Amino acid sequence: MNVLGVSRVRLDSPIKKSGVVSSPNFLDKGSVDRVSFSGLLPANVKIKAAFFDLDDTLLEGSQKVRDQIFDYLKKNNIVSVYSSDRGFKQIEPLIEDGTLMKPDWIVGNNGGAIYKNINGTFEEIKTWTESLEKKFNKTKVREILAKIANEP
Repeated sequence: MNVLGVSRVRLDSPIKKSGVVSSPNFLDKGSVDRVSFSGLLPANVKIKAAFFDLDDTLLEGSQKVRDQIFDYLKKNNIVSVYSSDRGFKQIEPLIEDGTLMKPDWIVGNNGGAIYKNINGTFEEIKTWTESLEKKFNKTKVREILAKIANEP
């Protein structure tokens, strides 16, 4: 799958050319806002999924640019994923008030929870959450962190 990741890049920064990737063609030519994408993609590669960090990235740009990005994703049938340290309850109001479009997936809590958009309603992927709970040993992690903190 060909994936485009947008992370830690401000949407209002000038467009950065990277390898064979140049400025995205879905922005209005007269727009003051610019978008930068990380990664190298050959010109003939079709993007199938786009992952967006929210803070200091997607939420930093203007609503006009976000709307243009969302329109482009919908028009080109590109799967949209928000990947954030925010929890679902912090992301949901931004979707409800129109700041963000309703994505296909949300990876929240730094990967601790995954939600899939099923017919307009987000459902948590319980198998992922349950798997993390079973395999993640909080006591062991705390012991390791305490040991690291006490090292000179």
